[in-house]
Amino acid sequence: MKRRWSVLLAAVLLALSPFLARRWQWEAENDDVSLLFDGQALEELARDSELPMEQWLETLRGQGLTGLALREETLETLKGRSALTWLTRAQALASPYWTSAYPEAVQTWLMQRGDGILIALWERDTAQWLSEALQARALSYETVTGNGMIYLLLEGGEELAGLPLGLWPETVELAKELGLTVCPVLTVPEKENTLALADSFYREWEEMGVSTVICQSGGLPGWTESPQEAERLFRAYADRGGSIALVESSAQRGSLDFPGKEAALERTDSLLRCFYQWDYVSDRYAALGYEDSREVSMALARAAAERNCRLLWLRPMTDSETGKTVEEMEEYVTLFQRLKEDLTRFGLSVGGARPGERISGLPAIAAQALSWLTAAGAGCLCGWLLLCRRRGWSMVVSAQLTALAGGLAASVWMSGNSFFLGEQIFRGVKLAQLLPLAFFLLLWAWKQWSNHRTTLSRWLEQPVSGRTLLLGGAAGVGVLLLLAVGVYYLARTGNSGLATALELRLRNALEEWFTVRPRFKEFALGLPCLVLWCKGELPRWTEPVIGLGAMVGLVSVTNTFLHLCTPLRLSLIRTGAGWLLGGLIGLALLGLVRLGRRLLWRTS
Repeated sequence: MKRRWSVLLAAVLLALSPFLARRWQWEAENDDVSLLFDGQALEELARDSELPMEQWLETLRGQGLTGLALREETLETLKGRSALTWLTRAQALASPYWTSAYPEAVQTWLMQRGDGILIALWERDTAQWLSEALQARALSYETVTGNGMIYLLLEGGEELAGLPLGLWPETVELAKELGLTVCPVLTVPEKENTLALADSFYREWEEMGVSTVICQSGGLPGWTESPQEAERLFRAYADRGGSIALVESSAQRGSLDFPGKEAALERTDSLLRCFYQWDYVSDRYAALGYEDSREVSMALARAAAERNCRLLWLRPMTDSETGKTVEEMEEYVTLFQRLKEDLTRFGLSVGGARPGERISGLPAIAAQALSWLTAAGAGCLCGWLLLCRRRGWSMVVSAQLTALAGGLAASVWMSGNSFFLGEQIFRGVKLAQLLPLAFFLLLWAWKQWSNHRTTLSRWLEQPVSGRTLLLGGAAGVGVLLLLAVGVYYLARTGNSGLATALELRLRNALEEWFTVRPRFKEFALGLPCLVLWCKGELPRWTEPVIGLGAMVGLVSVTNTFLHLCTPLRLSLIRTGAGWLLGGLIGLALLGLVRLGRRLLWRTS
């Protein structure tokens, strides 16, 4: 039986090897990570620190910065730059001095009916850039000069103040001079997302040599007016080598939704995953006992390594204790240095991230169903091994290899870019882990009933006594404790879970020792319990508890490989580290159990 089982496992792994090799190659070819800093946030940081923007960019470029993430300017943001001022027609007429404040042509325009926006500028270059932007977006306006000012009289409502007008030319030119890439951040008001706006976007991106656009909100360009035409424009952009970066949600499950996302997902060979430094990451400066940006750099590196985020979109850090923005340039130099070290430790490099080659897998529903059946089946098979095979060290090895083979086989069904990008995730994680545990308990109970049926029948026929009530109460407490453990297990199982500050610090330490932290369920519970199950010679009443602990670790091994956005290499390292730590802990516990048995035997 032992030999047949080994041959079967070897055959399964051999059959999986071509599919696993293809995934391994895909991951090896996509190991570049782009480090982007939020352009507008960096400008504000430069003002607050009283250091020139150029100095910030030159310094950070020397530490690995590859580009800037820039949002389109609007009338509102330009007003904040003091590049212009604007009023609606109604606001201008409300001033008692409007007849003397503006040239005659402007006064005539103000007295017309309808919505309108009066834009006043001081610099001719800014007026020229804004005029070209308005023309490109097919907006109706007039130009008037007078009183040392340039006036643009724009027809339309106040909602046009939020219309994207283009990237600020000075920032774009500075980035190009320093050899940095520019990644526009697409944030389009849904009502204003017209085909004229889409044409202007794609034309400007081509002129600037933009290769990647971050899609944060508003939808694919032109989607509101014509989804079909917007999809055609996107495909043409992708055919020219352009790509779109999908921003990972703050819950780390999938990406932010936007109109036209389903159409974009059809071109997975033109998509990248982008990690945005949300507030909960920015606030980790001097957190968890660190005195600097160590926790921030580790959070960023994890996003790239474990969740396949090949664009890291950085923002200024915030001190976790004071809540103030960290303005010292030296702290950001340290952040970039540590981030590069962490990425190198994960086998990644800083460079120009590009989408990976398209891998077409099974339809999502079929892939999910087959993967779930494989994962749940592997867990149940491990439960059968524990209860129906001869206990010994061979059982420890066979059970762990069965869980590993089950995880690898389940992951093969879901091989495809949409899973690698995290847009499709393994569904039914909790059920796939709880079903094998329930199967183990039922099989254990059935075996106990089969082996002790006569004794149990006699015990049940006896009249109820105080001892019986006491035993029943103890059993009820045991059931409640198992239910409480089950609820906690459910909270900690899946694609997200709870974690205390102490556990986070321990995770960081394990990550520094092993590159990828092993799972607590595997090394602190699963494998030690499996060792005790196979060699501990414990009292029979402890079997369900020890066996459940062993099963938790085994199904966790299988589940490790169902996070498809985590590279296969890192999942193998994580499992191997869990085996090493868990084996050492298990051997230590086994020694303590045997020592305790000897002491009790001598005492008796």
